[in-house]
Amino acid sequence: MKKEEKTLHDHLRIIENLFFIGFIVMMSAIFFQSTAMLIPYILGALIMLAAAWYTNKHFKCPHCDGKLNLRMKVPNFCPHCGKKLT
Repeated sequence: MKKEEKTLHDHLRIIENLFFIGFIVMMSAIFFQSTAMLIPYILGALIMLAAAWYTNKHFKCPHCDGKLNLRMKVPNFCPHCGKKLT
């Protein structure tokens, strides 16, 4: 059975979720004012860095591998090759 490929919308949803989780983890340190606030900050920053890495790796044109604009909106056509994106 062939593995189903993720669409650009699926990748965008993963990116948004990672950034949101990282932000929540970092803000929880401020809200709870724990004595070990550095740990949630580092964890949240690492999650947000993982989202940035994932964006760089997966948010690109499936036809020409050109980088897409990162305004959190999937364009209809690739700005590099002009082919329709799904």
